[in-house]
Amino acid sequence: MGEPSKIGMKISAAKKNCLMCFSYKGFQGERSERNREDALYAMQALYTVFEQEQNTLRRKDAALPEIRKAERNKRICLDAKEACELCKKDMDRINRMASSIER
Repeated sequence: MGEPSKIGMKISAAKKNCLMCFSYKGFQGERSERNREDALYAMQALYTVFEQEQNTLRRKDAALPEIRKAERNKRICLDAKEACELCKKDMDRINRMASSIER
């Protein structure tokens, strides 16, 4: 399972890069796209962490609420990643969705 501090750092990085992309929406150039790519990378890393956590919990026959929490977090990461890919920079989507990840 991922360490809570590493998960928190990845969530913060995703949120920060999403806000930076949203802030630079009016500027042409690669800075905004770089922030988008970094936010997407952080969400993919979080998805991998939660997927590993869910698989580990299932192998251990852990309590169902713990497994569901990892599954929910995994789903949030996928949804946020998809929303970012389709985003027209009208809203800070990853920032808002990442706030609902349970730790």
